[in-house]
Amino acid sequence: MAEQTFVTVPAAAPAQPDTVRRTAEDALHLDCPILNKIRAVTVDEGGFATIEWQLRKANGQPIVLCGSVNQIIFRFTDGTGVDSQIVQAIGSVVDSEQGLVQCELPEALVANSGLFLLNIGVTDSLGRVWAQDKGFLSVERGLFGDISNLLGPPTLGELRLVLRDTLLENNLLDDVEYDDSELFFAIVRPVQEWNETPPPVAYFDTRSFPYRDAWINAIVSKLLKTAAVWYERNRLAVSHGGINVDDKNKLNPYLLLAQQFEAQWKQFIVSKKVELNVSMSYGSVGSGY
Repeated sequence: MAEQTFVTVPAAAPAQPDTVRRTAEDALHLDCPILNKIRAVTVDEGGFATIEWQLRKANGQPIVLCGSVNQIIFRFTDGTGVDSQIVQAIGSVVDSEQGLVQCELPEALVANSGLFLLNIGVTDSLGRVWAQDKGFLSVERGLFGDISNLLGPPTLGELRLVLRDTLLENNLLDDVEYDDSELFFAIVRPVQEWNETPPPVAYFDTRSFPYRDAWINAIVSKLLKTAAVWYERNRLAVSHGGINVDDKNKLNPYLLLAQQFEAQWKQFIVSKKVELNVSMSYGSVGSGY
């Protein structure tokens, strides 16, 4: 297992240009922000970027950064948990009353696309962490990073193309069906599933998983299952004045689609791992006779 690596950059300079500032957006439900849902921020591979984050309590209220603040520490690691390397950046306070902090992303983090767990800690003068917050950072594939490695997860735009999940095309919802954090979580899970499925012939993280079409099938199956659970939990058939409304009766169609995509993904795991296992068995054994 790789040793933990900390790449530390100085505190971000205040007032970066808008073109390079990225802010975590809240998921919305009926146009209301869901303040306690995990948030995500997206940047482009190879780009210079400063991210801004509002530190929040479990109930969604901002953490007031009082005089006991010594350092704002941003830490990042691959979302699968396979890689023990941690990239660290020292941030700064933007607005103490609103819990707003920022940091300039290290070049080592944005050189290659990937999906990272983001953890922000606030330390006091003794180095004790007295406040934390978590989220996702997505470094999306592009051609201005490390072009010797063009792997990495599908972009949000690619996934929304497959699902045709854009606001203007969802006539009934009048919104996207999946927010960014749900997409990010669905991206991580297939790689984790691959790593945990025997035999242990190859381990990948979100920066190195090479099987893109199978990966997309798996992501779609996870998302459809998530939506199916939500529709069933919120289903309420209504009948009034001879008019019947059951617009959330979508459990079975969503599950059927999810199972179709999942079957392709499961079959791919089996066949590809058999292929890799067999390829590792070829060789020769020497003899003294």
